[in-house]
Order: sequence, then C-alpha cells, then structure tokens
Amino acid sequence: MTLAQSQLADQRAEVASLGDQVAALEGQLVSLRSQHAFARQTLHEYVYPVLDLPREVSSEIFLQTVVDVFAQREAGLRKRNRLQLFPLSLAHVCRSWRDIALSTPALWSSVALACYNIWAPVKMLERWLARSGALPLDLYLDTGDRAMADEILPVILPYATRWRRLHFFASWGNQDLFVLDPTMFSHAPAMLEELEMRDFSIAGLDSAVTTIDRPFKDATNLRRLTMNVVTLVSLALPFTHLTELTMTGPATPFGVLRILTAVTANLESLNLRLGSSPQGTAYSGSVTLPRLRKLSCASKYAVPALDILTLPALEDLSLGITGGVNSDTRVLALLDRSECALRSLRLDSSAVVTAHALFQAAPTRTVQHLTLVRPRWFDDQRLLIPPHFRPPPGIETISRISSGEWLPELQKLTLEMYLPGEPLMPFVRTVKERSRSRKAIGEFEVTMDDAYNKEALKAIDGLKGVRVSVKAMDRES
Repeated sequence: MTLAQSQLADQRAEVASLGDQVAALEGQLVSLRSQHAFARQTLHEYVYPVLDLPREVSSEIFLQTVVDVFAQREAGLRKRNRLQLFPLSLAHVCRSWRDIALSTPALWSSVALACYNIWAPVKMLERWLARSGALPLDLYLDTGDRAMADEILPVILPYATRWRRLHFFASWGNQDLFVLDPTMFSHAPAMLEELEMRDFSIAGLDSAVTTIDRPFKDATNLRRLTMNVVTLVSLALPFTHLTELTMTGPATPFGVLRILTAVTANLESLNLRLGSSPQGTAYSGSVTLPRLRKLSCASKYAVPALDILTLPALEDLSLGITGGVNSDTRVLALLDRSECALRSLRLDSSAVVTAHALFQAAPTRTVQHLTLVRPRWFDDQRLLIPPHFRPPPGIETISRISSGEWLPELQKLTLEMYLPGEPLMPFVRTVKERSRSRKAIGEFEVTMDDAYNKEALKAIDGLKGVRVSVKAMDRES
C-alpha cells in the first residue's frame, strides 16, 4: 500500500503542476486576447494620411494619374487598356475613394475602349459617359466589328454636342465602308477639334443634299481629321480650319485634288494613306500648301499625288512607299520644286528611293534627325528594299552618313528594328568608327521589339564613344 500511495501522490503532484501551468497559460491567453483586441481596434481606427486628404486634393491626384491616351498616340506609344480603365480601379479601393472618383466628372470625360477586350462594353460605356457631367468628351473607341459598332453608336450619339475628340473604328482590314445615316449627326458638335472615322461613309450625300443637311457642318473648331477620301468629298466640313489631315481609302485624283485645294490655308501636317482606285492615278493641276511642315506618304498609291504638291515650309518627311511608277523621281521633284529645308527624315525599309540622289539633294543636307525603319541595304543601288530580300547590311551607305559625306548636319540617328536577327552590330560599329572623322552624331538611338537580339543589346551597351539609347519598341496596334 505504501508503494501505491507513493505513486498516486506523484501523479497528484504532476496533475497539480500541469493545472498550474494551464492556469498560467490561460491567464496569458486572456492577456494576449486583450492585447489582440486592442491592436485590432487601434488598426481599425487608424486613418491613413492619404485617406485624410481633402477631397479636392485627392481628386486632383487621381486626375494627374489618369493616362492621356491621345498624348500617348502622338508620342507613338501603345494604348494600355489596364491604365485606361484606371478610374474604375479607383472606385474599387474603398468607399471614400469611390465617392471621390464618382463625384469627379473630369475622370470620366476621356474614355478609350477596345470593345473586343472588355466584358459588356456597351453597359460600361453607358455608365462611364453618365458620370462625365457636362464636360467635353474625348472618345477613342475600337469596336473591332460592325455588329459592335451598331451597339456603340446609339450610346455615344446623345452626347454628340459634347464631343471634343472622337476616334471611332468599326472594322479590321475591310475595304467596304460602314454606311451611316446622316441624320444620326444632326446635332453637329461645335466644340469638335479632332475626328477620326476612316471606316465610315455617310449615306445619301450627293448633289441633291443641301449643305444645311450635312453632318459636321458646324464643327468650326475642327483641327485634326482622319477620313476616307470618298466621304471627305461629300461632306461640307470646314476644311479651311484644319491643321492636320489624314486621307485614307481609294486615291481618286479628283477627290484628292478637291480636298487639298480646300485645305491650303492652315494645313501643317498631311498624311496620305491611300489605296488603289479604279479611276487611275493621273493627277492634273497644282496645289501649294504654304504652312505644311510635315508630310507622310505611306503607300505607292499616294505617290502620284506628290506631282501636284508644292511645300515650301516642309521640314519633316516620312516615306513608307512600296514601289510605284517613278517613285524616286516624284519624291526628288517634290523636294526640288518646293525648295524646302528638311529637318527630319524617316524612311521605311519598303521605301524606294535612290540613296545617292536623295541624300545628296539640297533639301536633305539640312536633315538633323534620320530614322531608318527595318534598314536593309544594297550599296550604291536602292537604299531601302522590299522586306523579302535579306542582303548583308550596307556598310558603305551608313559609312557615308556617319562620316558626314551625306547629311552633314545630322545630330540624331534612329534605327527601328521590328524583327529579331536584324544585322544591327555592323551599323553600330560603323557609326562609332566613322563618327571620329567628323563632328560626332549627338544621339544614336536603337528601338527594338521587346528583348530580341540580346547579344546585340549587350554589345551596344559596351560601346564607348557613341551615345546609345536602347528601349523596347511599343508600336500601336
């Protein structure tokens, strides 16, 4: 019995000890729970400084953060849907920010939607525009197809009097125009400054339709316009106020001449993106655009239109010509006839211009910025050749540019490389070597698609004596 009592006593002592430990831990647990509750309450009651800002300050911060899509396009940057929908993200952070966002109409006065990438775009656009108050509207809408365009148009038309900038796309690569009823635009937006509707035509616009009935006739503030030639000829737009014009569609000589004649007064930028025309390409007459500083010729069907132009103030020339009859002669004749002094020259790989003739022409000797897109050369022959040829790089051509024999005033050379495996390094080395014999090119920039040709990027980074800026190509879709 003595042994049993001894064992029981030990067990009772152990139980008592464990009980004391449990009691102590329970006491600590009570204390920890109290501390935990206090910490949670303190955290819950904490006011973040950013949430304590005056509503006007928060609203202004939001406005400064919103991406200006139109400024992005002018800078050649790709549209970012995630950033364009930033006001929606603000409204989902907290109740305070949601109230501020919804009560700031300026956040909703600009909208850029690629409708094919967004769920329920019609409903989203309806709510977005309803929040814009009475402010002028900047709309960039890419519907992707005509069915969606039919749904989007009724949403934006009630706001037509507030359109300031409208870019509306209805089709992808379809040559047939989307026909609109002119009564849809009966309330012409007087504040309209910028209009791009290249996929559309207006039904019934002919000699029987009076000017009073024509859409956009009251858009006297219109400065920038992109539209199909066929539609432009029919509209009674205030062409004399335009400063920037982009013509698309069939290159009908009569239509192009009529439009250019109407825009002579203030036009500063002209972009010709013309296609083939059953009427041929025989131009007659002449048009002088005294203030035109920038010309872009983007297709072989636009080249014949150069025959009728005289551009004494031309400073910026961009050529993306894919062949055509006497393209070289026409470009050089335009420069000679205009007696202009170019400052910027951009050549696409598909442009057909003789290197010797172009770079020795008097107007190009003043060029300070040369941009070569997808450069591939045959020395002493064609400067830029069709993409399906893959010859070795034209070292002699780039050597003459770098040494100052051609383009002696050049300050910046930009190479835009869209494809991997471009013969980039010979150009870089040649620019480095030849620049020693002349006043060095101030800036040598290489723009590439993403991180293609990593070896070339690594080699460029190690070069000395030439300022090189490498960045990812961000082309607009």
